[in-house]
Amino acid sequence: MRQFFDPKGIVVIGVSDARVNLGKNIVDNLVRWEFGGRVVAVGREAGEVYGVAVLDSMDDEAAFAGCDLAVILTPANLVPGHMRRCGALGINHVIVETAGFSELDGEGGNGAAQRAILEAARDHEMRFMGPNCVGLMQVDTGNILPFAHVPRDLLRGDTAIIAQSGGVGLALMRGLAHQGVGSNWMASVGNKLDVDEVDLAAHLVAKKDVGRVVMYLESIPRGRALCDLARSTEVPFVVHKANRSTAVAHVAQSHTAALANDDRVVSAALEQAGVLRATDSRETLLAAHATRLPPLRGRRIALLSRSGGHAVISADRCEQLGLDLPPFSQPLLGHLASLQRQSVIRRGNPLDLGDIFDFRVAARVLARVLEDDGFDGVVYVQLHNRVTEVDQGEEFLKAAAALGKAADKPLALAVVSDEAQVARFRDLTGWPVFDTPEDAVAVMGLLVRQQEARTRARAPRLTVDLPGAPPETAPTSVSGLANAAIWSLGRSLALVSRAGVPVADTVVHGSTQPTRFPVVAKHSADTDWVVHKAAVGLVRTGLEGPGQVSEAAREIEETAQRLGLPTGEVLVQSHLEGPEVFLGARRDPSFGPVVLFGCGGSLVELLDDVVCWPYPFGEAEIAHLVGRTKLDSLAGDLLDPKQLARWLAGLGALLEADPTIEEIDVNPVVLTADGPQAIDARVHRKTTHRLATESTRHHTQ
Repeated sequence: MRQFFDPKGIVVIGVSDARVNLGKNIVDNLVRWEFGGRVVAVGREAGEVYGVAVLDSMDDEAAFAGCDLAVILTPANLVPGHMRRCGALGINHVIVETAGFSELDGEGGNGAAQRAILEAARDHEMRFMGPNCVGLMQVDTGNILPFAHVPRDLLRGDTAIIAQSGGVGLALMRGLAHQGVGSNWMASVGNKLDVDEVDLAAHLVAKKDVGRVVMYLESIPRGRALCDLARSTEVPFVVHKANRSTAVAHVAQSHTAALANDDRVVSAALEQAGVLRATDSRETLLAAHATRLPPLRGRRIALLSRSGGHAVISADRCEQLGLDLPPFSQPLLGHLASLQRQSVIRRGNPLDLGDIFDFRVAARVLARVLEDDGFDGVVYVQLHNRVTEVDQGEEFLKAAAALGKAADKPLALAVVSDEAQVARFRDLTGWPVFDTPEDAVAVMGLLVRQQEARTRARAPRLTVDLPGAPPETAPTSVSGLANAAIWSLGRSLALVSRAGVPVADTVVHGSTQPTRFPVVAKHSADTDWVVHKAAVGLVRTGLEGPGQVSEAAREIEETAQRLGLPTGEVLVQSHLEGPEVFLGARRDPSFGPVVLFGCGGSLVELLDDVVCWPYPFGEAEIAHLVGRTKLDSLAGDLLDPKQLARWLAGLGALLEADPTIEEIDVNPVVLTADGPQAIDARVHRKTTHRLATESTRHHTQ
């Protein structure tokens, strides 16, 4: 990645001196920003732009000596040829800013040209960014490659921005700068046919002095790699993942597919890795601010405000985010009383400072609260009068910022004033200053979410040794379907039992008689499509005695035949009662194995009381997630969170051990007085045809 950020020389292909020429803009940026390396321009006609000669061909090899990066902005059909010529010249790093490739699929997309640039890159062992991007920027070296004019008054800092959309990336730089957060790097990945956000972020956190990485992404093909990277570094990551619409989701057949939709998985995976996920542009800016503050080691917040009303607003927001407002200790109250011996306002948390008009006293109060070990973070709300308190207000905020920089806990400052004044305070203090109390508290919420996730993720991860032989690659079933997509109930239960999930005693009708009644009879056969057995009459409940079991088995077999299903077999289980739990696992194409759990039964999708989480994980992570469901109130002591974590780890291990398994449903596990027992399960597998297709696709990419 070095040549992208620190090239010795840059070739810009697609330059002319026409009034409107995007390639010319790139040369202009490099010249104005005083890039220290060589700049060579190439166009259809020889000429000169901004003092740089424009060559009309790439035939003279000597003219490109010392250049190790090329930027191409020409019609799409010309890009492959330019890439091949760059490769022949030894320039094996290219940024393709041209649009008109896969982003237009279905509307005239140029798939042939896209395949051609992939072939050119492969033939010349070339790394390239794009296509359909605006390149990148490294401000401190003048490596400014967008085709848009980039002014030189950008606020510089230690933020790195990686955006799938170049327009969003440039807007993020401006937005962060307006909030007092400077940037030094911006990279636009576009269609990311080769270089993606993981490649760029890995280089930046390893080789550069990056304070934070802020991303705007519409897709995350290498989600697991991104999360592993974020987890491995102390550099904080903020990700605004867009393209969340369910309109593009395929129709799900199983409970697992319906409940583990792509956006849930993204949120869970980013949270597990300690990444701050932003839901919109405003939250992206807030999250970037949050990363400038020290870690928040707990939920105990001290809230100070010069306005009682704003104290109430802030306290409400704290409660919404699960932040605690513990009372001030007696020694702290005594010290505060010594600072202001007469007060008409009751002291507590939140602390109303509305009767303190000497800002030096307010600064001493803030300093004392920051020192107190009873709080993990402090929010201070300043109601600023820009007419009568200009000098005092500025001095106080400078003092507050100095206290925040020296503290080992976060201080979130909010100033209630006009936008221009708040911006001035940011510039004056060099510290995050928020324009509403809600934003200051929201930052504390983001920090505690990040810190708690990182703490849980540092705990040892569960390891599972699967007993017995691994599942067959192409299993043969009793119904004769050698390559069924959906395993039978019997075989599915046998598989999940290998994961450590306790399974109810199950017998095949006709092989032995049940010893306890009432019982339940169910159809079991491998199929090529999902069958919800109870809905189509393939389950009979409340059977009392062998005669009713035999009659139910006959009816189930007739129903299966009428539906065109394989004959299979009829399984008999004891009728169990108790709270019901849903377990699931699926293979996400970006993040790998993901597990799910929550309240189970026939209404699992309607209740939607399910959480998903990437595998592998630790016990503490699952115990925390149980609190996001209704399982505590439903199951009580019948469900052991540690036991639940081991079941889920077993399901995740099954997916890792067998790449042909796509999804596993276990619904429900009944929590009986005698212990938990799974009574239904369904295993979805890739067919041999699909495996062959995916293998072919892999080898042709």
